[in-house]
Order: sequence, then C-alpha cells, then structure tokens
Amino acid sequence: MADHQLITIVWSHYNEQVRWVLQRYGVEWREHAYLPVFHFLPVMWETLGRGVGHADKVSSRFSTPLLITDEGRRISDSREIMKYLSDRFAEKKNHLYPTAEVTQLQNYFHDHLGPATRKIVYYMLLPSPEINQEMVKKLVSLPQQWMFKFLGSIMTNMITQNLHINEKTVQKSLQKVRQIFSEISERIQSRKYLVGRKISAADISFACLASPVLWIDQSEGHSTIPVLDSKFPKEFIDLKEELRATPAGQFALRLFKEEHQTIKA
Repeated sequence: MADHQLITIVWSHYNEQVRWVLQRYGVEWREHAYLPVFHFLPVMWETLGRGVGHADKVSSRFSTPLLITDEGRRISDSREIMKYLSDRFAEKKNHLYPTAEVTQLQNYFHDHLGPATRKIVYYMLLPSPEINQEMVKKLVSLPQQWMFKFLGSIMTNMITQNLHINEKTVQKSLQKVRQIFSEISERIQSRKYLVGRKISAADISFACLASPVLWIDQSEGHSTIPVLDSKFPKEFIDLKEELRATPAGQFALRLFKEEHQTIKA
C-alpha cells in the first residue's frame, strides 16, 4: 500500500495541524513542501477535474494542505483531513472529535485565529530579507531557493495583496488574537484541555494556529519552523513575549512540548 502524500506550504500553521495528526497516529506519509505561490501548480495538477477544493474567506481554491490518501482520495481542507485521519486511524479512546463542541471550537480557530496570526506574522516579518532568506534556505529544495532569489519580491507582493495585509487589517488582527488568547486563558484556568480530559482537534488547532505569533520552532516541538539566527524586529519580539506570558500562550507551548513530536519527514 502506497504512503499518503501531503502537499504543503512548508511553514503554514494550517498544514502543521495535519502533520501533528499524521504523527499522532503513526501514519506513513511523504511531504511535498513548497513556498507560498509555488504550491499552486502542484495542487492544481492533483485536483483539477476531481471536484476537490473550494474557495472560502480563509483560503483559495488551490490552498494547502492537500492530502492524497493511500487509496488515491484527495482531501484539501485541514479540518476535513484531520477528521478523516481520526475516523480512520484512531481508536475510540483517542478520537479527536468526541463532541460537537470540539468541531465548533476548531471552526472558530480556523476562521478567526488562523487568518489573524498569519496576517500579523507576514506583516511583521516579510519586510525582513534576512529572515526570509534564512527560512527559505533551511526549509525548501535548491530549485525553490533559486526561484525565490529571483521571484521573492513578486511573491511577497502577491501575498500582501491577496491576504489584504496592511496596517489597518493588521491592527484588527492583533485585536482578534488578543481577544481569543484572553478567552482561552480564561477557559483553561481549571482544565488541562479545552474539551474533556483528553487532547482533541480543538487543542491541536489552537496550538498550531496560535504558533506563528508565539514563534514556536523546532526546538519547542514544531515540525518545520527552524531556530533562526536572524534578528526579529522589536515589534514582533514584544508581541511574542506578551502572548507567551499568557495562560493561553503557555497552554500552546505545553501542547507542542508534551503532545507533538518533531517530525522527520
């Protein structure tokens, strides 16, 4: 039986959720990792004419992750992939969707937290050539590194325009992130997980979709985000430290440390 194939944007927090679940259930899989924009062609190749994928307020028709199962099925939404993997590989005691509340929370994080943290990090870090170059060098193949060298400015402009990244939208995103962190901080005061007594898809989604602004890297359990030598802008350092100090930030860090092993894909 062939391995599962996973097409990703290498540093995407939505993609990290799927890696987490694949690792959790010991599923054999191979990752095909791309930089943003470069992922469009392989996703199009695998989905056109198959009725797979749809655009929504969070993603485009050709967004990642895209899972190609060992049976040839294509699944293109991170939540649908997580549910598929849990239904197929989990035992009842460690199913990731024990209640409807889990799905509600996951959808909330998917629609609000994920877009906000993505927008903030791109706004604060895309203007730094040193960070971009170091990330690219450590995360993708030589051909993509060469393509980024010549097309990097075009890529960053496309990301900025397509995600509507500007000072006004980023300020709204900062407000949204702080609001959600406050809600989660209050929720977990007397509990270990968001729903019930075991980890669920809600926990994984919160930890992954919060991870960009916390900058959880490989030394702390993330699958792909490298430890960087480049200096972050002070604005980002201050935000990271602020959010890490909250109960919600500590919760996400603990989940990565205790529940998610770094994956060598």
